[in-house]
Amino acid sequence: MWPLQVVLAYAYPVYFAKKTDKDSIDGRKADVYTFDSANASAASNCAMGTMGMGNSTSGKGTVWIDQQTGTMLKLDMTYTNNVADNNQKVIGTGNGAITIELTKVNQVTVTSPVN
Repeated sequence: MWPLQVVLAYAYPVYFAKKTDKDSIDGRKADVYTFDSANASAASNCAMGTMGMGNSTSGKGTVWIDQQTGTMLKLDMTYTNNVADNNQKVIGTGNGAITIELTKVNQVTVTSPVN
């Protein structure tokens, strides 16, 4: 799992993202999807809580998906979370942003040092 729950933040919009365009990232053809939790169904917003993102109150952004591999090439997202104390009592809200871009897909070899 990546820090800042990036994996979950990316997974949640799958339920309501809309394909809006095509683009190229680092020479790779990508489908572009936009998402906004304000447009999500009640069931999708319920799923957000069950996926471990119960502190998120809203999120929107754009994600680029490689047409050949289905890999996320880029994510640009803003979100609002509830901030809780150690007793899980909500004490405020905070805004955040995530930007991720993957490059050199299928151009780099990674070797594990463990045999």
